[in-house]
Order: sequence, then structure tokens, then C-alpha cells
Amino acid sequence: MREKTFHVYVDSHDRSLLLQSLVELKNLLINAPVKKLKIS
Repeated sequence: MREKTFHVYVDSHDRSLLLQSLVELKNLLINAPVKKLKIS
């Protein structure tokens, strides 16, 4: 069974906003401290 695909059409302003948001989220994930879990 194939997954549904969606096409999103945005203008240049929305495109730059989306890209900036993705870059910011990526940077937050890169700089996030690694959690060490103790498995017992």
C-alpha cells in the first residue's frame, strides 16, 4: 500500500520562512545535550 503524497505550493516569502525554521530546528537538535539513560 502506497503512502499518500502531498504537494505544497508556496511563494518565495513562505519558502524562506520554512527554510529558516528548518535550519533553526536542526541547529537546536545538534546543540541539544545528549541524555544518558541508565538501563537496569
